[in-house]
Amino acid sequence: MGAYAYENNALAVLMIPATEENVMKQKDSGSRAKNAGISLIVIMTMLISVFAVLATPTTIAQDYIGGPYGGGLRVALKSQPSSLNPLASTLNESATQIIDLLYEPLGRIDPYTLKLKPWLASSWAVNAVDTSVVSVTLKSGIYWHDDTEMTLNDVEYTFGPSGYNIDYITSMTKDTDTNTITFDLEAPDSRFFSEMMLMKIVPVGFNSTSAPKGCGPFKFVSSDATSTSLEAFGDHFVARPYIDTITYTYYPYAVGDFNANYPYTQIYSGEDPRYDGLYRAAFDLMTDKLDFIGWDLLTEQITLNVEIGGNNTNLLQNANSTTMKSSGLNQWYLGFNNLEGHILNDVALRKAISYAMNKDKLTIYDISGGLESANSVISKYNLPWFNSSVTYPSYDITMARKILKDAGYDDYNSSGFIDKPGPDPNHPEIGYESFSLTLFGPQIEDVTPYTMSTNIITWFEILGLNVTLVNDTMEVHMANILADDFDMYLANENSATLDPQFINDIYHSENVATNMNLLNFEGKCLIENSSLMSQLVDNETWTAQLDHTKLIGTPLVYHNGTLLDVAWYNISMDDGLFTLNSSYTLDYEDDMLNITYSYLVFDSVIEKANSQMEPASREKYIKDAQAVLKDMVPSLPLFTYMVSHAYKTNLYVGWVQTLGGINNYWTFTNLKNKMIGDSTVTISSVKNFINDGESMNLFVSVQDLQGASIEATELLLTGEGTFGIPIFDSGQYTIPYTAPSTSTSRTITLTAKAFTIGYVTDSDSLDITVHPLMMNFNIDISRGATSLESGNTTSVTVIVKDRTSNTVISGANVVLTMTPAGLGGYLEEVSGTTNAAGEFVTTFGSNNVTIDTTFRITAYVSMSGYVDASQTTSIGVSRDPNIQVTSDKGFLGLPAPSFMAIIVLLSGMSVAFAIYRRKRY
Repeated sequence: MGAYAYENNALAVLMIPATEENVMKQKDSGSRAKNAGISLIVIMTMLISVFAVLATPTTIAQDYIGGPYGGGLRVALKSQPSSLNPLASTLNESATQIIDLLYEPLGRIDPYTLKLKPWLASSWAVNAVDTSVVSVTLKSGIYWHDDTEMTLNDVEYTFGPSGYNIDYITSMTKDTDTNTITFDLEAPDSRFFSEMMLMKIVPVGFNSTSAPKGCGPFKFVSSDATSTSLEAFGDHFVARPYIDTITYTYYPYAVGDFNANYPYTQIYSGEDPRYDGLYRAAFDLMTDKLDFIGWDLLTEQITLNVEIGGNNTNLLQNANSTTMKSSGLNQWYLGFNNLEGHILNDVALRKAISYAMNKDKLTIYDISGGLESANSVISKYNLPWFNSSVTYPSYDITMARKILKDAGYDDYNSSGFIDKPGPDPNHPEIGYESFSLTLFGPQIEDVTPYTMSTNIITWFEILGLNVTLVNDTMEVHMANILADDFDMYLANENSATLDPQFINDIYHSENVATNMNLLNFEGKCLIENSSLMSQLVDNETWTAQLDHTKLIGTPLVYHNGTLLDVAWYNISMDDGLFTLNSSYTLDYEDDMLNITYSYLVFDSVIEKANSQMEPASREKYIKDAQAVLKDMVPSLPLFTYMVSHAYKTNLYVGWVQTLGGINNYWTFTNLKNKMIGDSTVTISSVKNFINDGESMNLFVSVQDLQGASIEATELLLTGEGTFGIPIFDSGQYTIPYTAPSTSTSRTITLTAKAFTIGYVTDSDSLDITVHPLMMNFNIDISRGATSLESGNTTSVTVIVKDRTSNTVISGANVVLTMTPAGLGGYLEEVSGTTNAAGEFVTTFGSNNVTIDTTFRITAYVSMSGYVDASQTTSIGVSRDPNIQVTSDKGFLGLPAPSFMAIIVLLSGMSVAFAIYRRKRY
């Protein structure tokens, strides 16, 4: 049964004012007073009702229910997250994925432009004078998952000693008036934007062992050895996600008996295929137990055979699974050993190999078309950073052979393979050396890359290189690579990110020692006989700025062709500044002063990129660095995988495809229920009227446009009265309902609004009339005397009580009438209200009563919520003896006959007439 909500709002509708029919019409002189009393009550009731309307909401905000909202996403992960804490020293892929939804950074990379944009930050500014100073303004209204507000203190704490402890920050200054924090860096450093701005902000006091507490679009619910649960954070500073929950389930490699959950009837060689977590995840996705596989899939994985119901199927072909292919960041490449002294340290040999590789032919081995040839380590789809102006080598075996020939490589011993030339460039055949190389490749089980490695060997043979393929796992190969015991290897570079900072890590010479630069690449370049004279002429400081930085080795300076002693000059190796001793004598018109030096060309360019705080400048140097890598070929990019992701068909929409696929932050915040269509809501009841406090059932049906019943995700009931828990059965809801209290008959409106996942929200209203539940009076009239003589008075007390509880009623309206009128009786007060004792007291008197008379006194009682009632009593009054009564005279003054005499006379006449008729006939 779906969730429900209701509003118990007894006074949310304005009461209908009393009409003439609601006020009893009076027949005597007390009617005006009675009407005045009832009108006062009605007016007071109306005012109370108005205030109730102003104070009580009549609707409940339901912004995130039904339609595209709601539901839970079930996601598979390769393994249990190593931590859910962004400050933890190591985080595996699963941890990084979940943390990205729990926490937020100051900036995020836009999925479409692929450029950094403010996120928690509203803006930032680099100081125009000192670019090592950056001011970041924090957005207001950002809340942690415990509903406390983020402040600049949290940002300061995050990057300080107790947080990430960023070593290139020298100080942080906060300005609470502008909500801005200013960072002072040791020097301009692009890592501020490429790394710091992407780090997750944590609250003050947070440490590496703290429980999850972020400000991301989802907040932590629970985690154990098999799964992690998150729920949507309604106060996220951008917007609440559409889906309510995410449940991550782990699918690691595991040895066990899986027959109960994953039946398998086929005979297999080797180990059980169900040990592979992907097999189990694919099975669960195709059998509606999962919604998304949360890691990148390659062709051999989306085509992996999975047995369901005795038949083989796969993620690519199964109707319950949809696969989406996206351009990927990672690439397969051919790595060379650039170590000085190794034959592959020769850039000419590496360039020749780059022309000999037919990359387009390599990609045909992927049956799903999921491979693209690659030229740069940075993806060509990473538009802000990819250098599209560089002409990269294409397959040209003739050019490859020419490069080798020009460098002196040839088959000097007619072995069918080229040899290394001798030391004399003019006679390379003298002292040549035969050589062979090895290529570390993948195991045969990795079908696609293994097939590619065998083709690469063929292309080496066509070029004339003697290369042996050694196939094994990457773990085995890596031990040899780290020991520098290798020539070439075929590997998947998986450290690529949208920001190009990663190329610094894998190619900078300083990272050879840290084993991040596996290629031993230094990128040494020789500059010969560069003139210094043009800068030294009339230069009082005797300095010249070389064209390059990051010099290496020993520079050589020549004065008119003669080597100059190093005592006469100084060279800064890092920044390339040459300074000549001012006592040295030069003839500026005729002398020549030249320098020959080597420098680390890649280091020089990438360090310039690393010191840029302005994006356009950094972009220029990153593109220059790609040009260097193209010219020096420390490794050869071969192809990128178009990564695939698999999700359940026809459930959610809003997958955000960007470079690297759909498994990203933007997808999880944008994913929503697929809209099916409109819905129709109907609310009804067995009758359209009800008494105060009475109960009856309401009936609500929700249907699609074809008339089929659907169960709402949430049913919202609003209006006066009390709603019970809706019960869904046989295609409709039954809701117990109790009417509100009322003092007058009035019409109220009850509304049912259905929020249904995948359907447009609809509502319907029902008008019912609520009648007051009328109670009854018990009226008693007491008299001071039941009889009296004319000219005397006595008290008359009307006592009003509730018939059921027998309690006195104060404030009841009392109107008295008396009959017969005009015979001398009177009442001093004919209308009023009962006092606290439930009594209305008046005085009965008589004057000039000429005959003995019984006076009937009737009390009419009314009050809101009670049935009008009356009670009658009588008081006998004897005539006034002092008044002389004259006898009544008849016609001509004769005494009037009595009534009995007339009766006797008429009777006699009738008898006489009857005798007469008998005699006649």
